[in-house]
Amino acid sequence: MAGSSFAVQSKVRYAHIQALKALGAAAISVEVHFDGSHSLALKPAHFEVGITVHDRKALANLDSAITQMFGFFTQDVNLTNRVKYEVANYDEDLIERSNKSYQIHAALTTLATGVAAQFIDSVY
Repeated sequence: MAGSSFAVQSKVRYAHIQALKALGAAAISVEVHFDGSHSLALKPAHFEVGITVHDRKALANLDSAITQMFGFFTQDVNLTNRVKYEVANYDEDLIERSNKSYQIHAALTTLATGVAAQFIDSVY
């Protein structure tokens, strides 16, 4: 993935992803994947949220907690590129509302055995 990579420390919920997607494809592109491809000893299971901002003005329509969560207005995040966020702190609804919740649960079960699972593409 091109661009920068950041870890989101706040707990991410389904509503946060929906709010980002509600801005529309002309303003922002949002991709969400689940990464269980590392054993838990190496790295926690996490969602990868890829964001490309096409219209910075649209970010003004987001809740300030979301803009802070993803660091949209910090100097660390370069919004001229695609930014990948690793989300290891997520609410269960992020799994349950996914169109691939079964695969995510299976990956989590595999990870619990100490074995790496898989990267699951496009979970929303």
